[in-house]
Amino acid sequence: MIEDVMIALALSAVIGLASHTSTPGWLDNKVAGYVMDGGSEDSNIGVYDKRSGFFMIRDFECDGAIKSILLTRDRKLVADQGFYVPGFSPNDRRGYSKLIEKPLRSLETGKGVKIGDSQADVRRRLGFPTEAKHTGARKQFVDYEYRLHVGKGDDAEVDEQRYTFKANKLIQIDFEHGSGRE
Repeated sequence: MIEDVMIALALSAVIGLASHTSTPGWLDNKVAGYVMDGGSEDSNIGVYDKRSGFFMIRDFECDGAIKSILLTRDRKLVADQGFYVPGFSPNDRRGYSKLIEKPLRSLETGKGVKIGDSQADVRRRLGFPTEAKHTGARKQFVDYEYRLHVGKGDDAEVDEQRYTFKANKLIQIDFEHGSGRE
C-alpha cells in the first residue's frame, strides 16, 4: 500500500514536470528602451536616433497576432516596414509613416545584450542559440536565432529573436512574437 502511494506520487511528480513549460532565459521583450507589448505604448512607432544612426521600429499587425521590434541601421529594412527614410525612400511619401527623430534610451535589450557585443558575449548572456547561420549575399553576416514554440494551431505562441553579427560584432536585433500560428 505504501509502495503504491510512493509510486503514484513519483509518477505525478514526473508528469507535472513534463507538462510544466518554463520560460527560457533568453526570452526578452525590450529593445532600445521600448517594450514590444508595452501596454499604453501599444502602437506602431518608428524612431530614428541621429547620433547613433540607429532606427527602432515597433510594429503590431492590425489584429495583434504578430508583434515585432527591430533595432537596426538598415534603411532598406526600415523602408520595407513602411517608414519614410529621408535620402533613401522615393520622394513620394504617400503610404509611408513618419519617423520620430529623437535619441534612443539605449542600444540594448532588457537582458543587457547591446549593439557591438561579440558572439561570445551574447552566448554568455543568453546561452547557445537555437540556430546559427550565415546570411547575406556574400554570407557576411551571422544570425543567432532563438526560438520558442508553444502549443499547436490557433493556440500556438511563437517567439523568435534574431541577433545579427558582422565581423563578430552585433549590428542588429529583431524580436517577433506571434500567436495563432506555427
